[in-house]
Amino acid sequence: MNPKAVFFDLGDTLIFSAHAFDPSVVFPLMATQVRLVLDEWGIVAPDDFPTLLNQTYRAVETAQPARRARGLEVDGAFILRGAFESAGASISDEQSRLLWRASAIDYPTWGAQVYPDTIDTLSRLRDLSIATACVSNNWNDSTAMRYQLDTLRMTDELLPVLVSSTDMLRVKPEREPFERALERTGFDASNVVFVGDEIDADIRGGKSMGFTTVWKLNGRQDVPNAPEADYTIHDLWELLTLGLVPEGAEPVAPTESLTPHEDSNADRY
Repeated sequence: MNPKAVFFDLGDTLIFSAHAFDPSVVFPLMATQVRLVLDEWGIVAPDDFPTLLNQTYRAVETAQPARRARGLEVDGAFILRGAFESAGASISDEQSRLLWRASAIDYPTWGAQVYPDTIDTLSRLRDLSIATACVSNNWNDSTAMRYQLDTLRMTDELLPVLVSSTDMLRVKPEREPFERALERTGFDASNVVFVGDEIDADIRGGKSMGFTTVWKLNGRQDVPNAPEADYTIHDLWELLTLGLVPEGAEPVAPTESLTPHEDSNADRY
């Protein structure tokens, strides 16, 4: 198979959480960004604004399991509007969406970073004229994702198509996020490889669409077999060794990953 496109999951596929974020940094920064928009509208931010944003994100986190179990994404903008109203400030649906987008801060501040072979792998696929896209279950929409990925050097040259579950409020393994990526790239599912770390959302979801699936294990060895996965890899550079891309494509990283893994297999690295 010579695929025309490779679609990637985001978290634990292209990026990972290197350390826990610091709430005392994250939410004041978020408040500063959102206040810039409120100032343009002539709206005064609620008292103790960082705390309100912290509580809003905790509410989103609490709502997520039940919503995603039904195939739905949490509507962070809706929850933010309720938080404003509880603080005595009224904003419209459109304003809440814009403010939720403005609250997206850079991934390094969240404690996230790219895997050591991410940028090189994406660059190699670009050089091979293989289209790329990212399909992510994400609290932020694809516009906010673009800003956040730019802070990690994953620019639109490397990932020109981004699809977030927030765009349509449906999560993988539901079809809508995958279908949006196919529409945006213009390819048939039979010409697409999907790479992800989650067996249900990424691998089973991708296989149901007709994608060739690559399960990224990130050093996990004690996982059950998954017949839905056509291939398994531990690091992204291995994608170039599976016989999927044109002959002559060489791996872009050494066989030992530099990425820290918090699992029993960590000493492999």
